[in-house]
Parts: sequence; structure tokens; C-alpha cells
Amino acid sequence: MSVSEGASTFTLPTDFKAEMNPEMSDQNTGYRRMAKIIKNGIESRDTDDEGRPLMYRIWEGEGKLYGSADEDYTFLMEYYKWLSDIESDIAPSDTDTQNLLDKVYRCVEAFAIAEGKRRQKKFDEANYWQNDSVSNPGIYEKRLKRLIHDDIENSLANADLFMELPG
Repeated sequence: MSVSEGASTFTLPTDFKAEMNPEMSDQNTGYRRMAKIIKNGIESRDTDDEGRPLMYRIWEGEGKLYGSADEDYTFLMEYYKWLSDIESDIAPSDTDTQNLLDKVYRCVEAFAIAEGKRRQKKFDEANYWQNDSVSNPGIYEKRLKRLIHDDIENSLANADLFMELPG
């Protein structure tokens, strides 16, 4: 990321969720870890200060610096990002992937229902949705086994299987 001379804010990436380890740099002194301060800490300080900004705050969708940059600076900031929506990555013609996602959703749904019933102390209904006994698997167990079977089937179908003759 970069901060231009005179700026006291910086733009965050569109997929930004939370920052990690921002480090300010310049051409002469290398990198220094930036300190995170509370919103009131930035607003109560003199905004006419200039220099190498070493304090920051993420607020209202942008990065705010304490003091204006007295020259152009770059800084590194690792960050957690929001994951993209799974369905947006799927082409409309990719029915195999959509079918797999539907199976995953149904499996997670059955597990969630079972846990909800268990918290309500409705153990018979919880066992109907999720029963880990081999002789009487619940809906979640059946769906999970289907997913595992499909995963193994897909990996074998995509494997490069061939036989070699010894010698």
C-alpha cells in the first residue's frame, strides 16, 4: 500500500476484512511496525502534524493515519480477506460443481438441524438427523458418506491410472 505526500488516509482492498502487522517504510530507514490506536486517539490529536505516519486506525471502511505524510511512503499490510461467494465462481454450465455444492449444503444443513435439536434436548429427533451408530445412520451420516464416496469416485476418475510392466 502507499500513502502520498500530504495524505492522512489510505484505501483498503475491496476484499479487506481485518489487518495484520502493518509496517511503514521509507527509502532511508527501512520498516517499522505501525501502532493501532483508537478512533478518539486520532481525532483528538493535532491534524496539522506531518511526518512519517506510524499510527493508524481502520475506521468506516478506510485506513486513517495519525498525521499527514511528509513525503511518499509505502507500507506492507497483511490482511484477512472476505472469501468470495462460492456460487459466483461457478460457471452456469458447471453442473457437476453445483451438484457437489448442493450435496455439501444438504449435509451441513442436516448436521445443523441435529445440533439444534440436541440443544433443545430433543434427543430422538437429533438422532434421526445425526446418528453415529453404524447399524442406524442418521440423515447427516448418510449424506456425509455419499459426499465421501463422490469425492473418492472423482479423485479416481481424475487419476492418471496405468499399469507398468516390470523390467
